Amino acid sequence: MIFPATFIDVVDFIDFIDFIDFWIFFDFYWFSRIISDLFRLLNFFLIFI
Repeated sequence: MIFPATFIDVVDFIDFIDFIDFWIFFDFYWFSRIISDLFRLLNFFLIFI
């Protein structure tokens, strides 16, 4: 989701801070998903070794 600069201009400051907090949370969520998938793959390979 890439918004044009006008979207940021329309949003007031407090909503903008909430928007940034949302994206930090969203990135952390995907990062934890990737880490858990890596551990799942690691366990999968350890079973076959």
